[in-house]
Amino acid sequence: MNEQSDKNKFYIIIAILMVIAIIIMLIINIVTASDENENIPEENLTEEQIQEQQVEELYDMDEYSRIKTYFNKYIGYIENREYEAAYSLLYDPFKETYYKTLDEYIEYVQTKYPYMISIEYNGVQRLGKYYVLDIVVKDILNATEDNTPSFEQKFVIYERDFDDFTLSFQAE
Repeated sequence: MNEQSDKNKFYIIIAILMVIAIIIMLIINIVTASDENENIPEENLTEEQIQEQQVEELYDMDEYSRIKTYFNKYIGYIENREYEAAYSLLYDPFKETYYKTLDEYIEYVQTKYPYMISIEYNGVQRLGKYYVLDIVVKDILNATEDNTPSFEQKFVIYERDFDDFTLSFQAE
């Protein structure tokens, strides 16, 4: 009978070890699945999920980085010839004063900015709710060893909330 009792104990220990192994495998599976969900490529995310992810990133940024991010969004639209999207970021009274129509704005942008833009940031100043961004726009396609055509421009960015902003700029 002692032999039978030892066999029962052995089977109970084996069963407990199997349950522990299954639990460990389930935990590993859950952790791996949650890591995979955090690293879903952007092409698999919905527009809303991408927007939420971008806003979360903005919360973690300091003011200077956040303002540069807003400006990069704007200048990215210009580089990609998405003029309507860039125009939509402009402050409404600014548009009414300088570029009443999208066509006027497009004409300005195509005349003013080089085909390939390089931006140099010279600083950001905060003036109450407004940020003044000082930049140098460089024409890298027409650069020579001695000279890179460039011009300075100031942008005023008004941040209503994270990823909710308008801008205007030094217009000529």
